[in-house]
Amino acid sequence: MATIKRKFEDEFQREFQRSQPVLETTGCGAYTATAIQYPLIGGTQTLYKLLIGAVCLVIPVVGSWLLTGYGLRVIRRVMAGDYRLPEWDDFAGDFVGGLAVTVGLFIFGILLSISMVLVVTIPIVLLFGVPMAAFTVARFADSGDFTSFFDILGAYRAVFYRMG
Repeated sequence: MATIKRKFEDEFQREFQRSQPVLETTGCGAYTATAIQYPLIGGTQTLYKLLIGAVCLVIPVVGSWLLTGYGLRVIRRVMAGDYRLPEWDDFAGDFVGGLAVTVGLFIFGILLSISMVLVVTIPIVLLFGVPMAAFTVARFADSGDFTSFFDILGAYRAVFYRMG
């Protein structure tokens, strides 16, 4: 985590020519501070990209798929170490990626509901369903393998092994 935080600090300072460091915290606080400051990288170009995303939300269903696909591209870029928002230049790819994530999360939700009923883990799934879904999306973004959404046991392991 220190490396990621250091990369972010360097990028943040280089973009804005500031000397103030990124908020020094540990654990989830460091990720939260980084997530809050992430849209600030890139100056006014970032603002335009965020406005295009806001306009996409106005378009009923297609806009949410475009925005989800764009988010998938953002996840992939951050995993590669590039913290700038990508350009809005691949609408077809964003649409297909967003549709894949939506269908995958729908399937994941069905499988999670079945596991919840069979194993009687209702309170656990209600509390940890969102981190489990985030794990599957991140795994899909990393591998590009649609079967990531079918790995219920991997999602359980990812959430609960990190708690201890």
